[in-house]
Amino acid sequence: MPGFLTLGQLVNAASAFVVNLLASGVLQPSERGVLALMLQISYLVAVVVVLGVERPFMATVEASFGQSLSLFSRIVRPALWGMVIPFTFAVVLFVVGETYWGFAVTAMALYVMFNVQGKGIRVAAIASGTISYFLAYVFITQVLTVLCATAFAAMRVNDAVYWYLAYAFSGLAGVIILILYRVKVPASEEATRLVMTVRKQGLKLLPASFGNTAMLRSERLLLPALIGTASLGVYVTVATVMEMATWPVMQWVDSSLRRWRVASDSNAISARRIAQLYGIALGITSSTSVVLGVAAHIVVTHVLPAAYRPATELILPLAVGSVLFAIARVQQGLLLAASRPGRVSIIEITGLVCSVVAYLALIPSLGVLGAAVGSIVGYGVAVLMGVIEVLRWRRSHGR
Repeated sequence: MPGFLTLGQLVNAASAFVVNLLASGVLQPSERGVLALMLQISYLVAVVVVLGVERPFMATVEASFGQSLSLFSRIVRPALWGMVIPFTFAVVLFVVGETYWGFAVTAMALYVMFNVQGKGIRVAAIASGTISYFLAYVFITQVLTVLCATAFAAMRVNDAVYWYLAYAFSGLAGVIILILYRVKVPASEEATRLVMTVRKQGLKLLPASFGNTAMLRSERLLLPALIGTASLGVYVTVATVMEMATWPVMQWVDSSLRRWRVASDSNAISARRIAQLYGIALGITSSTSVVLGVAAHIVVTHVLPAAYRPATELILPLAVGSVLFAIARVQQGLLLAASRPGRVSIIEITGLVCSVVAYLALIPSLGVLGAAVGSIVGYGVAVLMGVIEVLRWRRSHGR
């Protein structure tokens, strides 16, 4: 399964690379920054709506694709009702004559809902072992995104909101799959108990899920406030590419959670095995970072406008940050398999706080380079705390 998940991520990576190239070639850095800011806000809201249940779901549930998708929808349904708030706000904007911003808020609310459905398709595929639906979803959404981006580039559309629509429109594929393949799970004590268990574990892990996403992307929220949206546009041109280096490890860890939980319950994860897992994450992410770093350098220096040239100095620190993030992701998986979601949350929130402090201290003086260095600080703290916590877990099992 990790191979098929990685195939899906390769399609995502190719799409992200092409769309990033097309958007940066048409949009000014300031508008590119606005697009990135809208996407980051959407990702963070989607994390909250999902209630942190993705990894507990994958570690606990084993059912058919339709049943898994139905269970996931049932678990996140209460938070989805919260999307009434942005839709109501959009209506108010339309009423007062702010049509442009009403349109933007509506698009963001729709994209969040579509993104949540996409997460459900992914976890249902892993829980069921039926990867074909996930691959179909990935291919459809990414083809639609690239087609929209290509059309906008050909028409020289230079408004970030319209580019954002490419992402929102492509998410419709998730809704279609949800309608076609969701199977209603009969009400039973077992199903209710499973929903409550996963939701409870998810709520414990929600701070970690939010902290993990925020630590990965919080600099993209702070850069516009500290030094302007143009700087964010320059930053994400390379950061979007280097972030892909972590995707293979993320897929591998998520698809291994149930197996690691079984091994943890039987006390079968040795110190040597843990070291091997760290080594795998280090090797995969390092080699991928080298390839992506070379590609990013070539694109920035030979393809994109000169305004994006400062992004080249970010490649090395972002590569280091990617490696640390991948190792931290392995540690999260091990601790989650050991039923320690609370510890994972503490680690992630601490790393987030440290990264934000570093951003506030470094960005005003170093600019976009300060954001890249600050991410190393946050990930480094998370890795150090994770190592300590994994060692404590091993000692508590007498190994």
